[in-house]
Order: sequence, then structure tokens, then C-alpha cells
Amino acid sequence: KLIFQPPRRNIFLKIISFGLSNKEKTEEPDPELYSALWSSMIRKAFLNNNRQKALDYIYKLKRFKNDSNIVLWMLLGLKKWDYLVAFKVFEKYIGNINDDWYSRLSLIEDAVDYNYDWSIKQLSIVLKDEPDITTNQKSSMYEHHICKILEKLSKNNKEKFFEFGIEILVQNISKKLQQINPNEEEEFYLYDPVYGSFNFNKDYIDDEDNKLLKLLFDDARELSKSNSVYFKNFISRYNETKYTTLQIILCACYTDSPEKYKEYSFNIIKNFLLYAPENGALDSYIHSLLHSSFVFFEEKEKEELLNITIGLKSKYPEY
Repeated sequence: KLIFQPPRRNIFLKIISFGLSNKEKTEEPDPELYSALWSSMIRKAFLNNNRQKALDYIYKLKRFKNDSNIVLWMLLGLKKWDYLVAFKVFEKYIGNINDDWYSRLSLIEDAVDYNYDWSIKQLSIVLKDEPDITTNQKSSMYEHHICKILEKLSKNNKEKFFEFGIEILVQNISKKLQQINPNEEEEFYLYDPVYGSFNFNKDYIDDEDNKLLKLLFDDARELSKSNSVYFKNFISRYNETKYTTLQIILCACYTDSPEKYKEYSFNIIKNFLLYAPENGALDSYIHSLLHSSFVFFEEKEKEELLNITIGLKSKYPEY
């Protein structure tokens, strides 16, 4: 077994020099070559079931030049994050997101199976302070990595992912709306500039915003059919929301289980008819909800909706 000691430069130089020249004296190799050999030995230790010793050794090292990129590269060979020190090593050596976002995201993805809450925390940090990269780069490798992490989070724990994802979704919508419509209170329903053209029948593999919504939409429909506390909290918090995207999620869930959610369905339908009957983003979902839930409403509720419908007048009667 490999015995871990702090790297001694003279020993490594002899190893590196061996075979490079038949001369008795060799020139001192490039420091990068020395570093590469050392880090490769650590990664090999990960594969040889010496993970704990290797991680303890790295964690106790004093900081050195360019250590963040070197240590993150070594951690890419870990794969099994079953030792608490691995997370401490990551947090000790992690640098600026712009230095190496690829390694950071790859490591977060690896860690999801071993520490779910930690992985969500680290992903939140990335999403809050995204790397400074060009649009073309962001639409390919970066967003592809984010999408893979989101998929894994959803697969491993739908409830926790749903709670986390909804908060990110709302932040995305609110941030964009503040840029184009700072007076949110003036409209009953707010057109969503982030997800306004979203296709619920399409999967997204390299678009983090749309992938997030797709996963949340599917998970919400699944959670709504159970007695999930997370979905109940979602209802209590957002049933009266102005955001059309959240209203669409609610409508789809209520349509799947009309008798179970008839009280909430009635309120959504009533508000739509009273305040935004010509909202193009919601009309098809409201129509489906009305079709599935109307039979479960009380007679006075049915009559109220019918009276509202009869009294509707278009803003554009010429059409």
C-alpha cells in the first residue's frame, strides 16, 4: 500500500528523471511535470481504495501555488464521496468559479449520491455566481453540466429537488420581470419572459432554465398524486400567484386529480374568468381544468362560474 508523506521534491525529481536520459546528471524537469506526477499518484490512490488516506493527506497540506486547479483535478478521480473529508477538501481548495467551472460541476454531480443537501448548496452557489463565459459556451458545455446535475437531483429525491427548484424558478422569473416590468402589482397575471415559449412536450439537455421547468413540471404532477408535504406547501404559497408559469403547473396538477383539488381549482378558474379571461398563456390549461373538475363543484359554484361566463365581454369585440 502507498504510504502518504508530504511530497519531497528531491525524490520526485529522481523518479521523473529516471528514463529521461542515460546521463548521470539530468537537467531539472519543469515544475509542472513534477506536479503532474504527484497529482497522478494521488488519483491512483483513489482507485486503489486508499481514498481516506489520500484525502486526509491532501486536507492537511499547506496551501501552495495553483493548488485549487490541481486538487480539483485530483478529486475528479475520486468518484466515491463516502468519506466526510472529501467535502472538506473541496471547500478548502475551491477557487473562483471562473477558474475551473468544469471541474466544480463534475464534482458536484459525483457528490449528489453521497451528500444530497451539500450538493444542492454547492449548486446554489454556482447558480448565484455563474461563470463569466460567452453565450455560445454557456449554451453548450456549461448548461449541459447543470442539466445533468438537475436530472440527478430530481431522480434521487423529488421532494427536496422540487422545493429547491421552485425557489430557483421564482427567482429567475422575478429577476427578469424586474428588468422589463418593475410594476408587477399593476397586472393580475404576469407574462413570463423566461418560460413564455416553453414546450412541455420537449426534453431539454443543454438549456438549464427550460430543463429546470421540465423537471419541476413532471415532478409536481407526480407529487400532487401523493400526500407530499412539499406539494401542499407549494399550493399554500403559490395558489394565488401572478406568475403564469406557476399557474400552469398548478392547473396541470389539479387536472390530473380534479376531485382532490376541486377547492383550489374553483378559485383558479374563477380568478381567471374575472380578471384575465383572454390570457393566451393560460386559456388552454384553464379549459382542461374546467372540463375535468366542473362535475365535482357544488351547485352554487357551478352557477357562479356560469354567471361569470355569460357576462364576459371581450376587450376586442371586433375580433
